[in-house]
Amino acid sequence: MNESGLLRDILRSHLAIERDLVSKKIKNPGQFHYLGIADFILREGQFFEPRPLPAEIDYLEIKHCIKNAFWTALQERFVYVEGYAVSSSNDLPLLHAWNLDHDGFVFDRTWNPHGRLYFGVIFPLAAIPRKRSTQYAVIDDWEHGYPILRKPWDREAGSKRAFDELTLLKA
Repeated sequence: MNESGLLRDILRSHLAIERDLVSKKIKNPGQFHYLGIADFILREGQFFEPRPLPAEIDYLEIKHCIKNAFWTALQERFVYVEGYAVSSSNDLPLLHAWNLDHDGFVFDRTWNPHGRLYFGVIFPLAAIPRKRSTQYAVIDDWEHGYPILRKPWDREAGSKRAFDELTLLKA
């Protein structure tokens, strides 16, 4: 098995352990379709391949991945993704947000250098909770009671809506 395959297996194992630990702590589990964030990503996520940003693209503020990915989606007309990523400096999976470029590769303006592994869910911009000029995470939206975890997510329909939005933004 190559390094990428091994890292994918480690990430899936990490998320399964997190899911099992968190599922025991959920209050009113009947209100949720998914047993926490890790369960959502395990069931609905997919892997994405990173590549370096073009030289003319600036990196944005570290630790502001949701804002960075949201504004990049609007400005560059790229798809918005949230999930877990593994940085180039350690093996710890972190909740993260990034974009996909027009070729479907990770476009991460937060981490320099880009991460080694990205596993997440494509979301249409309409799914991103916003209030005034603040964007909230779709998956880790504790401020609004984790609405994305309460009902089944249709991965194909969500991706289609995200790509359809981009077509409208380009017009």
